Amino acid sequence: MSQNDSDGIFGFLLGGLMGVAGGLLLGTLYAPKKGSELKKDLDVFFESLPDRFEEEMEPDSQTRQFIDRTRVKFEDKLEKMSASQAAKKQADAKRREAAAAGVDYFD
Repeated sequence: MSQNDSDGIFGFLLGGLMGVAGGLLLGTLYAPKKGSELKKDLDVFFESLPDRFEEEMEPDSQTRQFIDRTRVKFEDKLEKMSASQAAKKQADAKRREAAAAGVDYFD
């Protein structure tokens, strides 16, 4: 990675971090609830997360089905890429073998 690439990535990440910090600050300043009410709501939300996660990961949930379909598609693509690489390696080996034997491979 060149110096220019790493500067661009660093700038992008720094900008994103500053955007998140600014959003949090403005959200806190303009929140329609008092801090104690907001804290209570956040506590309830975070306490309910494990239960919500378990519900979403049940076998018949849409989220779980989406994850499973995505995993299968990813595994298929990975398998195709591996097969393609193996075929390319085999073709390259045949070319090298033919070149070493003095045969014109492309005839």
